[in-house]
Amino acid sequence: MDTASISISHSILRTLQAFISFTKKILAVNLVLILSLNSQAETLSDLLLDKNGAWDIQILTDTNPARVGHCSMFTYGGPDPGCSIGLLRDNNDSAHGLGSDLGKVDGFAGVIKITKTGRNTFIIDNFQVDPYLGTAGGSFGTQIADLSNATGSISDAGELILDLTGRTAQLQFFATTLGEQRWNIDNSGIDGTNLYELFTTATSSNAISSLEGRRVGDINDDGILDAVLVSLGEVGSDWGFFVGTPYIEVFNVQLVKSIPSGPGITVNIALESNIVECNVHNGAEILLSATVGLSGGALLDRLEWYVDGESIGSGNNIESVLSLGSHQIMATAYSTTGQSDTHTQSLTVRDTTAPELDVSFVNTTTGEVIEDIDERGLHRVSFSIVATDTCDPEPVTRGTVVPLMEVAHGDSIRVFRKREKVELPVSALQLMGYAVDAANRSRSQQTVLSIK
Repeated sequence: MDTASISISHSILRTLQAFISFTKKILAVNLVLILSLNSQAETLSDLLLDKNGAWDIQILTDTNPARVGHCSMFTYGGPDPGCSIGLLRDNNDSAHGLGSDLGKVDGFAGVIKITKTGRNTFIIDNFQVDPYLGTAGGSFGTQIADLSNATGSISDAGELILDLTGRTAQLQFFATTLGEQRWNIDNSGIDGTNLYELFTTATSSNAISSLEGRRVGDINDDGILDAVLVSLGEVGSDWGFFVGTPYIEVFNVQLVKSIPSGPGITVNIALESNIVECNVHNGAEILLSATVGLSGGALLDRLEWYVDGESIGSGNNIESVLSLGSHQIMATAYSTTGQSDTHTQSLTVRDTTAPELDVSFVNTTTGEVIEDIDERGLHRVSFSIVATDTCDPEPVTRGTVVPLMEVAHGDSIRVFRKREKVELPVSALQLMGYAVDAANRSRSQQTVLSIK
């Protein structure tokens, strides 16, 4: 797209100065086979399960807000001006901007090439973004000469983050006075972190505005993943009199696999939680499952399971009993053509429930639980302390029995000499029971036997 010549005037400078003045008991999931064909259609699962593949984050020039939500653009201040100013277009304005492949008109406003390093992580291999045209400082170009610290992440829910550490920029009208500077280090003095501002599909804010992006999905059902990344902040201290100026930067993107792959396989253990409550004696019964992704015509041969390095068998679903404590769960999937992939998850079995406890007085003649008795029947009384625990088959129990006496005002108790009999007017007996299990969870209970 040709760029109209722009001249700076006193009125533009006054406008620019005005801009500058602004200052988040069973683990069971059926095995799912995701067949990824070498076609344009991609899903979020394809992106997550592709643990070492190459993808393009293509920055779009679409200006239809009904379809994209936000246009790719840059502007000072806020709130979001929509698709009216500072738009990022496919252009070859290399005369006033920075970046690689600036002379290439390819239908996109930029392409960020990434390589997955795991299910939820990736590195940035190439950063090519065309200049923003017609900003308050003229054409505004950016680049990353050293990509060693430029990374990103994507959550299972599709929240995407770009860390463009190492990014630099240059403004057309201030190329001589300011030159090429870091863009953008948040060290403006307004809640500065001295780190590069992140692009996010969640919510980003500057001093006067906030903007929400859009997580990875397929909003227009065209078989291509898309998202909106936003980055709001204040201009950092490298930028002279621009320092502290709030700005908004938006990338409206689509994510496409760079090169169709040959046969491949990925596996991901599907745990609802990494912490499980004990549900059998000394451990927990677990039903494990994994998600297997197949691409390029690959077929699943087998799925092997290991706990703490020991094989526990194979199969789409597998049951195991894990003891109390922490364990490493590992699943390895093999294709019929020899490819394999392994995923490891930690899982902890814990016991947070105290034993159930039942304390009572018992008539030793009849075996019945009693709550009262007369004095003549005291010789037929015993007590019972019964504890049950799901995890510990033999919780420790103990108890004490103490007499309860009725006393009236003026009554006194006489203490006799050693070996002499002491008789007290006991009106009741109190039983205190206590139980503790192997995980040191305890419970206590009491009951009283009235004496008539």
